[in-house]
Amino acid sequence: MQYDWIKIIKDHYARTGKQWPTPEQALLWVATELGEAADCCLTWTPGWVRNNPDKHPVATEEQFAEELGDIIMMTLVAGIVVGVDPLEALYRKLGE
Repeated sequence: MQYDWIKIIKDHYARTGKQWPTPEQALLWVATELGEAADCCLTWTPGWVRNNPDKHPVATEEQFAEELGDIIMMTLVAGIVVGVDPLEALYRKLGE
């Protein structure tokens, strides 16, 4: 199934009243979401002990997937703001 991710994201921003970030802000959000995805992975590391473990239960695969989705969305948002399509660029890079 193929989706028009740019349209879906633009519609989401319009529907929710979100403010468009600058490209730099979008990339900072990517970094934040990447940290959240990494945190999921850390909870799966045997023997890993962290501060305040009661506030950081073992992540589910669904939580990890949601964080990956957030990374992808904010990467696409950075492209939308500049007027480029990162997925199209990836498609070309892979030689399709």
